[in-house]
Amino acid sequence: MSCPSEGTNLARSSLSATRFEVASLISDERFQQAVATASDDRMFAHVPVDWWDAPAQVWRPSVLESRSEGETTHASIMAPGLDEQSVTEVNYVAKRVAISELRPSRLVDEAIAQFFTTRYTLELVDTLMPCLDMASTEERNQLDIVLNDLLEVYTTSYETWLQAYARGSREGLAVDAAWDDHAVDAALLPRRRRLLAGSSDIFTAIEAEARRGAIDCSPVALWDEEARIWRPTMMLGATGDAEQFSPGARVDVLVPGEPVDVIAVSGAMLQPLEIADTCFSLIAIPVLARDYLRMHDALKAAGFDATDAAAHPFVISFARMLAGAADEWSGLFEDGLPGAAPEPRVTPLHPTQWGLTFGDNERVRDERVRG
Repeated sequence: MSCPSEGTNLARSSLSATRFEVASLISDERFQQAVATASDDRMFAHVPVDWWDAPAQVWRPSVLESRSEGETTHASIMAPGLDEQSVTEVNYVAKRVAISELRPSRLVDEAIAQFFTTRYTLELVDTLMPCLDMASTEERNQLDIVLNDLLEVYTTSYETWLQAYARGSREGLAVDAAWDDHAVDAALLPRRRRLLAGSSDIFTAIEAEARRGAIDCSPVALWDEEARIWRPTMMLGATGDAEQFSPGARVDVLVPGEPVDVIAVSGAMLQPLEIADTCFSLIAIPVLARDYLRMHDALKAAGFDATDAAAHPFVISFARMLAGAADEWSGLFEDGLPGAAPEPRVTPLHPTQWGLTFGDNERVRDERVRG
């Protein structure tokens, strides 16, 4: 089974990054403090920044890669490769700089943001490649077409970033922000919310998984007794233990929501699902939700309010990719998968084993009671 346009909306959504002409006036000191004191070295990964190149006396647009491990004074940003190169070949390196030389980017426009968001999408696909190797032939062919499109945009937008980085800017102060009308609805930004008993939003569930270490997921089929069909979904907290499919187990699975919710169900209502019977969007949802939540939390820590965060190019890109993935998977979820109902996992006891007998065996029952 495959999704008709699987992966295409998810991947192509990064091709139309919104305009991000200037950042609102966020305190550089607060931003630097947030990066220096973040509990996770990669909390600010992919956040656009400007780096002050003191010898050249210019700001250069980039993105944070990570804070230097074990340090609170330095971080790594993306910089063009040092070797002589053709602009048709993407070449960049991680550059170690002082956190005090960074500010929230005021130079990243739509074209530059397109390079960074396309790079993230390609990294996402690369991360999920072991799963994609087991996908259906049709799905892999569709993704190959999308990847070719992405690589073309990647190369073109790299040239734009390379020129902006080399040119730099002596501008020191931001002007009033001119937000694009594609900004995310601030009410739909990642937020933790409790739903009905035994359910939660995707961000609450992913955060809980991350606190326990790695986010372990596994594709499964969920039995819908009312519709009498199986629905493809993802189990969170997967251990690979067969006990998770037993009647006494309660496990978390994804269901369509805003954009994705999580419910706890009996393991008896699940069965393992081959990756070839799922779709790329379903596999990508937990990773996208994790990175979207991390980006949003990083911007909040740096002093961005809801309006600023909603118009940030990476927030918009994550929101589009997650919504696109959720939409495509929810269609497959609604269609369902054929298959027989799950067989009973518990064998009922025969009435003679309950300690009760009937008719001519009443004497035996009385003897058991007296015993």
